[in-house]
Amino acid sequence: SGQVSGENNVGGLVGYLYYGMLRNTYSEASIIPVDGGQFYGGLVGYQLASYVNDSYSFVTIATTSNLTADSFGGVSGAFRGYSGMTNVFAVNYLGNSYHTPDGSHAGAIVGRNIDNNPENFTNVFYDYSVNLACMDGSGASGCESGDPIVFQSASNEPLLSWDFTTVWQERSGRFPAFRTQAPGVAVYNITNCAELQGMRYDLAGDYTIANNFTCTDSNDPDNYAVDFNNGDGFEPIGDDTHPFTGTLDGQGFEIQSPSISRDSYDNVGLFGVTEDASIGNFTYGNEATVVGFENVGAIIGQMRRGQLYKIEANMGILGSASVGSLVGSAICDAPGQLLISKAVSYANTMLFDSRAGGIVGNIQNLENDCSVTIEHSRNEGYVTNFWDSPDDVENLGGIVGFIQSAGGAITLSYDTSNGGVGNPFSEAYMESVGGIVGGQLVANEGDTVPLITNATHGGVVIVGGQGVYVGGVIGLATGSTNVYQSKNTGDIYGSTGVGGLVGTLLSFGSTQDIRESYATGTVSGNNYPETGFGGLVGLSDDATIIDSFSNQVVNAGVGDDVGGIGGNFGGDIVSSYAAGEVHGDERVGGLVGLYESSGTDEDYGLYGISAVKYYR
Repeated sequence: SGQVSGENNVGGLVGYLYYGMLRNTYSEASIIPVDGGQFYGGLVGYQLASYVNDSYSFVTIATTSNLTADSFGGVSGAFRGYSGMTNVFAVNYLGNSYHTPDGSHAGAIVGRNIDNNPENFTNVFYDYSVNLACMDGSGASGCESGDPIVFQSASNEPLLSWDFTTVWQERSGRFPAFRTQAPGVAVYNITNCAELQGMRYDLAGDYTIANNFTCTDSNDPDNYAVDFNNGDGFEPIGDDTHPFTGTLDGQGFEIQSPSISRDSYDNVGLFGVTEDASIGNFTYGNEATVVGFENVGAIIGQMRRGQLYKIEANMGILGSASVGSLVGSAICDAPGQLLISKAVSYANTMLFDSRAGGIVGNIQNLENDCSVTIEHSRNEGYVTNFWDSPDDVENLGGIVGFIQSAGGAITLSYDTSNGGVGNPFSEAYMESVGGIVGGQLVANEGDTVPLITNATHGGVVIVGGQGVYVGGVIGLATGSTNVYQSKNTGDIYGSTGVGGLVGTLLSFGSTQDIRESYATGTVSGNNYPETGFGGLVGLSDDATIIDSFSNQVVNAGVGDDVGGIGGNFGGDIVSSYAAGEVHGDERVGGLVGLYESSGTDEDYGLYGISAVKYYR
């Protein structure tokens, strides 16, 4: 591993191989050509009457469009004499293959066949995504392209004749290693964008980022940019079948990221799909864009358990469903843990359909023995629908768009959103819009539901069209959702079920608690006010509010069921007060507009409460 640079005859292992043989070898180096140089190969720079057997190359050869060097090969820069290869594969990134220097020679295996001697290849393979022929612009008998995944199993054709008894060992989800190496000990250092893209070749690898770098257009002479795939952009690492299971430690460095434009693809981000992976400790963004269809996020499209930590992103994110500024979908579907900690987003997130969040678009906990935690994270970006789209949208949240509870614990703790949620200019129907969480649904009565504690929302939540279930912390909550020690200081606008903390609480036979929480600012009816406007809760069938207060101005316009704490409220209010002005049409109260006690506890009902101001 490491970097290898020189003017002529530069190889990952051997610069000039003369009447010799390489056998049972591999290289993971980064090769840096220089102006005027020639013969750069993943294993051998210049191969004269020599052989390479039972070997592989996992190498970056970093070329740029203004480079004047010549002859690049995934295994050998040049063949001369009667040279050959047997049982060899290459999974390289040969810089930007569309901008290989004019007049130069390049091949996925061999850059240049100097004597034009008949090739001598047996069982030689290369990555099908490399946009080059096997050798110097032409195909070769015994040399063909293939999926890099097949190079990870001794039972697949490229490796059938390799010695996995005494020489090689398999590594789950990775390329083979020598038996003298402990499995999984390699740590790859990423120094440029090509190496970042190269993570897709070892999905179980352990990676570190070694320096700041930029992924921009490959015409930029100041960086080693990669081939951006005919406009599709960066290729996400891992997919549904082969998720990334390794680690990436950014060591505090910054990646100025490439854009991704894959609007018909699911699972789009720096990582497409991860499983029990650990990723964090870097800054990612510089106002690039990520576009996908479903499960779209700057860092991870679909996160299956694992952890994401100390991430900061600043990008534009656009998708149809399950769109998050950092993670599209976060899923617990097997025993374990899913943790997002100390994540910060300055990204603006847009969607066309459902489930968009300032940190995560969609959370699903489907496993009793799996816990989901989002803690100490912050969003400063806007979460909205596409500006001129007339289509209905639902589940937009400043931290999480949508939570499905059907398994273990889900906790949001010490999270903050100061970005706006919704769209004041769109006439589209919006449902379940919240400053922290948009919507939450229990799959079955009695399922574990989220605990939201010490949450802070300071932005605006606004729906220009008909807005149903709109809240400063949660838009729509079902089951026994609990909100503790949380606050909203932003303004909230909607038309039905609009609250300073929670828009609508539906108990489904369970008890819902709001404790030691408060809201300031305003709760307002928009151009379509209907019913249920409250300083803390808009609509509720059975909730308990304890030691909480509202200093909100509640102005529903011509809307009905308007109160300083609850609009249309069922449940208990204890040791709480409202101190803001209240305005509405019918059923307007300083504390509650329309009240129905739950009758569950004779000590509760309306107890120890007060309303300071009331205006109709």
